[in-house]
Amino acid sequence: MKCLGRLESMALAAAVVFSACSGDTGPDKAPGEEMPKVNPDSFLRNPEHPLSCDRAITENPLTSPLFRLTDEQYENTLRELFAGLVQEADLPKARDLPTEATEGLFSNDTSIQRLSGTRADLYESFSYDVAAKAVNDLPKLMGCEAKNEGAEAGCVSSFVDNFGVKAWRRPITSEEKQAIEGLYASARKELDFKTSVQAVVAGFIGAPQFLYRLEEGTGGETESKARQLSGYEMASRLSYLIWDSMPDANLFQAAKAGKLSNAKDVQSEAQRMLEDPRARGAVANFYHQWLHLERVESRLLPSKKDTVVYPDYGDVQYQGLLASLDAFMEDAFWEGDRSMKRLFTSNRGFVNDATAKIFGVEAPGSSDIEAVDLPMAQRQGLLTQAGFMAGWAHATEQAPILRGAFIMENILCSPPPMPPDDVNLELKPVENRDAITYREFVTNTVERGTCKGCHEVIDGFGFLFENYDGIGAFQTKERHLDIDASNTVIGTYDLDGPYENGVDFSQALAKSEQAAQCMVEKFYQYAMARQMVAEDGCAIAPLTDEFIADGLSFPGLVAKLVRSPAFRFRSTAK
Repeated sequence: MKCLGRLESMALAAAVVFSACSGDTGPDKAPGEEMPKVNPDSFLRNPEHPLSCDRAITENPLTSPLFRLTDEQYENTLRELFAGLVQEADLPKARDLPTEATEGLFSNDTSIQRLSGTRADLYESFSYDVAAKAVNDLPKLMGCEAKNEGAEAGCVSSFVDNFGVKAWRRPITSEEKQAIEGLYASARKELDFKTSVQAVVAGFIGAPQFLYRLEEGTGGETESKARQLSGYEMASRLSYLIWDSMPDANLFQAAKAGKLSNAKDVQSEAQRMLEDPRARGAVANFYHQWLHLERVESRLLPSKKDTVVYPDYGDVQYQGLLASLDAFMEDAFWEGDRSMKRLFTSNRGFVNDATAKIFGVEAPGSSDIEAVDLPMAQRQGLLTQAGFMAGWAHATEQAPILRGAFIMENILCSPPPMPPDDVNLELKPVENRDAITYREFVTNTVERGTCKGCHEVIDGFGFLFENYDGIGAFQTKERHLDIDASNTVIGTYDLDGPYENGVDFSQALAKSEQAAQCMVEKFYQYAMARQMVAEDGCAIAPLTDEFIADGLSFPGLVAKLVRSPAFRFRSTAK
């Protein structure tokens, strides 16, 4: 078995080596992983990046990474672990840790996780600080009370067993228990009982076994080099996907009872967890990263908009558009049928007095955002939301190239190619600029020469949203000029053809199999916490089939994914 490494003693600043490793707690044998029977056409929904399935996913060793808790998961886990013992204000926050460059990937992607010296020092410091607060009520923390020195050892032994399961999210082994109790005994020689327990607590939450998730699996490997995850490993996979936090009592009980060894039980737990309020924050973390809402937020800043062109746009409008966009996403993922169709066609809007004019509706008479129905001819779905359009816009006008590239990369999973190294990115001046629209300006500049081929595809999507200006307001004219938002889309699986505008396109997008596959890919990549490999087509194609058959339901997608072999098995390939 592999070992996770060294546990630092926070009380004595001495190293204690945990030579033990996590034990197998699941069934003796893991069922085989069969190659899915999928219609060949299911692999062809993305013309630029068709899927493949030449061998089982578990035959690729890259599909079994070592997961470190993300900063949000670290914060949430400490909050759950010490609930009722440590005030939330005294717990470390995700923002207290060094920012890690995501390089366009999800923040949980194991390929970008680094353990710098600074981060390691902070983990150690946080562990000591939290432990110092947690021991202020020893009976509540330990679940027992050592009324005399003779009772201390028994109380510590019981505490190590019970707290260890929660902190390391699995039962600790006899070797681990021996090492932890050795840590306590070493501290107790020089320190009082409370401080010695503090050393144990700090050791638990400063250990690699707390900071990382190691998945060893259980039983022997199958012909496809697969090993099923143990019940406790599956409990953590579910909780950190759906809640961004540690398992709850129900998951621990299910793991202990061996009820997470089959697909049906795993799916049932996932469905239960999705109804818990904690799921909303974790799902928001997914779609914020998928849709790059952090870029939208930065481009919405009043400092990024021209005060001459948009004199009424300021901090209050900025905050209102941010709140509106968050409310729309929450509504799309959690209300109604909670489907991809709702995400791309809902005319639900959320406005306050500061943003109503931008949305083209009457002010509700409140500084708080209120739900309204937006004009169907102007607003349907995420891509027509004022905040979203303003986030993909320039300081003075709309940005069709940015909007088109975003749709290709994030909604259709078909990113445009990078421009050649020798291309001149400076736009040449155009005569009589005031006499033409921005669309005509773009057409007369970037859609020329070597740039033409790519930009005709990119702009084919972007020009459909010319009706939304630099702050997301609906417009039919630029200055005195009529706007043309019609265009023809090319290069897709099932979206090619002419469209009148962004609303028309959004309606088609809500039924697109290429868009459906892209959403599956994005969530699959997030759930697996790694970059995709070729063999992932074996999982994504059938998942997309089920997603479409299930009415494009997001909860349905989660339920189908967690029961898949890709989620329930790990690779033993070398």
